[in-house]
Amino acid sequence: MPLFLTNVGRHLYQHRVEISQAILSRIGENHRPPPISVSSSAFIDPDEPASTTCLDRVSSLVESLSQAICVAEPVLFSDFLHWFSDVLSHQRPTRNAADLREGLVAVEEVLSALLPANYFDATLPFLSAGRAALRDEHRSASGKIPASHDSHPSPLADRYLIRLLASDRRAAREVIATALRSDMPVHQIYMEILQPALREVGRLWQVGQVGTAQEHYCSAETCAIIARLAFDTAWSAPLLHERAPVVNDGVVFSLHEKQTPKKFLAACVAGEFHDIGLRMTADLLERAGWNVHYLGANTPADAIAAEAALHGTAIVGLSATLSTHLNSVAQAIRAVRRHPACGQTPILVGGRPFLLAPALADRLGASAIARDARHAVEVAQFLVGAAHS
Repeated sequence: MPLFLTNVGRHLYQHRVEISQAILSRIGENHRPPPISVSSSAFIDPDEPASTTCLDRVSSLVESLSQAICVAEPVLFSDFLHWFSDVLSHQRPTRNAADLREGLVAVEEVLSALLPANYFDATLPFLSAGRAALRDEHRSASGKIPASHDSHPSPLADRYLIRLLASDRRAAREVIATALRSDMPVHQIYMEILQPALREVGRLWQVGQVGTAQEHYCSAETCAIIARLAFDTAWSAPLLHERAPVVNDGVVFSLHEKQTPKKFLAACVAGEFHDIGLRMTADLLERAGWNVHYLGANTPADAIAAEAALHGTAIVGLSATLSTHLNSVAQAIRAVRRHPACGQTPILVGGRPFLLAPALADRLGASAIARDARHAVEVAQFLVGAAHS
C-alpha cells in the first residue's frame, strides 16, 4: 500500500472527532445556500437533538473514509455509503441518496479547510467514487459481492427466519432437525439456511424493522444450533480415527490413530464482535479433521500471535466483517509475522471487506482469503499442502 495514502488515512482517523464536529457545524449553518442546506437531512434529524447520535453518524462516515484511504480501496467507502443510504432511507423516507451526495459536498469543504493541500487532494478520488456510486441505482460490478453472497434466502432459510422472528425456538430448531433428517450436509445447512437468515436479520435491524433484543435473540439461537452441531461432531471424533479416508460433508480427509490433526487458530480481530461466521468455519474445519483453537470475538493482536506460537498453529484464520476493523487485521498480521515462533505461519483472512476487495489480503500481508466457511476448509488444506511441498 502507498505509504502516503496510509499516512493520510491515519491522519483522518486520528482527527475524526474534530473533523466530524466541523462537518456538523458546516451543515447546520443557517446561512448556507441550497443545495447544501438540503443535505442536512442526511446527517441531522430535525426530531433529534444535535447530539451524540448526529456526531456518531458523521464520525462513522469519516472513519470509513479513513480506512478506505489507508488500504487504497475506494470501493470500501462506496460500500459504506450504500449501506448508510439504505439505513437513512428506511429511517426517514424523505431522505435519499441525493441528500447524502449533497452532504458529501459539505464533507469535502471541511476537509479542504482542515487538511494540508496534498492530504486533501488524496481524498478526492475516494469522495468522487462515493458520489458516483450513489448516483447508480445498483452497485457497480467492481463493488458488488458475487451472487452467491448476495442472493435471496432459500425457502428453508425463510422458514427458519420466520420462526426465529416469532421467538419460536422449538419450531426454528425443528427446521434444522428436518434438514438433518433429510441428509442435508451440515455445510449446506450453514450456507443455505443459517447464514442467509442471519444476513436478513442484520438487514432488518439496520433499517429498524427489528429491535436490538430481537436481533440478539436470533443470533443467540443460531449460535446454540451451531454449538449443538459442533458438539455432536466432537463426540463422534474418536470414530474418525478408526477409518481412513473419510468423506465428511463432501470433504475428504484421512486420519490414523497416531496421526495428530493440523492445528488451526481462529479469531475475530480486535473490535470485531460478529463471530458466527467464524464459528461455522471452525466447525467445518473440525469436521474436515483439523484441531481448531477457537478464540472467538474481539481478540487482541498480541494474544493471537502468542496463542499461535504456543500451540504450534499450522494456519491462523482472521475474521473482520467491517472495513473499520481492517486496521485491527493489519495489526494482528504484523504481530504474527513478527513473532519468532510463528512468523512463517500462513494467515487466512475472511469477511466482507475481502469479498469487496480481494487484493486487500496481499496488501495486508495475509496468505489467502476465504469467501465463506466452506471455502475456508478448501483453502486451509491447500495452504498446508503448499507449505510442505
